[in-house]
Amino acid sequence: MADEEIQIPEGCLTDRGASHGARIRSGDLILPHPRVLTLFKVDSWDRDVEGTRTPIPRNLHVDFPPLTNVSSDPRILVAVSGASGVEYARRLIEILGDSADVVATKDAQAVIEIETGLTMKEFAARARSSYSEDNLAAAPASGSSLFLAVVVVPCSGTTLAKIATGIADNLVTRAAAVAIKENRKLILVPRETPVGAIALENMLKLARLGVIIMPASPGFYGKPKRIADLVDFVVARILDHLGVDHSIGVRWSGPE
Repeated sequence: MADEEIQIPEGCLTDRGASHGARIRSGDLILPHPRVLTLFKVDSWDRDVEGTRTPIPRNLHVDFPPLTNVSSDPRILVAVSGASGVEYARRLIEILGDSADVVATKDAQAVIEIETGLTMKEFAARARSSYSEDNLAAAPASGSSLFLAVVVVPCSGTTLAKIATGIADNLVTRAAAVAIKENRKLILVPRETPVGAIALENMLKLARLGVIIMPASPGFYGKPKRIADLVDFVVARILDHLGVDHSIGVRWSGPE
């Protein structure tokens, strides 16, 4: 016998036997949205329903509506922790523009005011959106939110230690944990010096997991003339690892 399709709009499921021999109780199916079910008459199995043997269709197909377009815009989360060197983050946000989302810890906000004289709103003005560190319901806290990468810049020793040990107690460390578990790019830019044994061990542990450890150590072969040149050297290396085209910084092309 060939398969015979039976389409039953939702709301027409009753406890009474259908003319095709299938009896389905409304409590047996829970549909979240209005759908049309396509039931196949054959390929069914019997089940005891209220003491009777009733054939129940095994193949239930939900007729979904056509797919809608899904945004594929790359999103990069710039996470700012409470270390000195927030100018690296500010410059990165400036270049990425609305491809960037920003989250800053409370300590970072204090450092931003001290080192740049900017409010948090002014600091993140070029970004698409800005989150507070305690907003663990924000998009970057979930692996289903498609972020291209997370950059923690600057990355304090405390934030480094939390990420290395899996502590996700704020949006910065949670986003880093998500990047690791989802195998997405995670770049940490520590600035503190000298580096103690504990921090070195944390960096090694994360590097072995595929995390990019990029200390804020600008080079001098480009003969920098301004602090901005030193900042751009580091930011250019971050952009390279993000796969973002740019024209800042100096690339070594060999001795002249």
